[in-house]
Amino acid sequence: MAATFEWHVEFLQTDPIDDNYIKFITCGIYGTENGVTKKTMWKVPFSGQKSDIPVEDWTSYADLMEGPGEATLIEWCKTALGDKRVAELEDAVQGYINIHVDPNLTPPKHFEVPAKFSSKPAVTPNLTNKL
Repeated sequence: MAATFEWHVEFLQTDPIDDNYIKFITCGIYGTENGVTKKTMWKVPFSGQKSDIPVEDWTSYADLMEGPGEATLIEWCKTALGDKRVAELEDAVQGYINIHVDPNLTPPKHFEVPAKFSSKPAVTPNLTNKL
């Protein structure tokens, strides 16, 4: 039995200066089979600006944020990705389900921290959210 897939909008990145023109949509691709649900995410870029879209094709940001707007956004994402990439993403989710269901697909792991390696440098934290 193959999984059934659902696509959902997880995040949007818009340009507030350009009437909230959508720059990126991050999609969640969910697959469910026999009570097991797994997901992956993919960020879909949209280049250009609002003025590149004919007026009759423009959909307002407010309309897209209503219930049926998600289906429109997902349709745009799938069109931008193409059938091949959509199938690859759904196949990846199917693989996650298969790994969950069949423990033979997950090899045993061995974790070890080598004691004689050189020490790592300290990473300087970002100051982006400090006042």
